[in-house]
Amino acid sequence: MKTTRRILLYGNSVILGTIGASLRACSGFDVTTLKTPLPDAQVLDDAKPDILFFDLEAPHTEAVFSLLKTNPTLLLIGVS
Repeated sequence: MKTTRRILLYGNSVILGTIGASLRACSGFDVTTLKTPLPDAQVLDDAKPDILFFDLEAPHTEAVFSLLKTNPTLLLIGVS
C-alpha cells in the first residue's frame, strides 16, 4: 500500500506557497512545485500525482482538467 502521497502545486500564488510549505513539513507527502506554463501532459502523467493543487488565476488551467482523462482518480484542488 502506498504511504507517501505525491502532490503537485501549479501556480505561483502566495497561498499555494503557504500550502506547499505546510505540506512539506509532513513526512507523508512528496511535494513538487510546477512552474508556468504547465508542462507537457506526458510529463505530468509520468509524475503520477495523487493530488494537484492549482491556482485558478494561473494561465491555461484548462490543461489541468485534461489530466483526468489518463488519471481519473487524481484529486484536483483549485485555489483562488
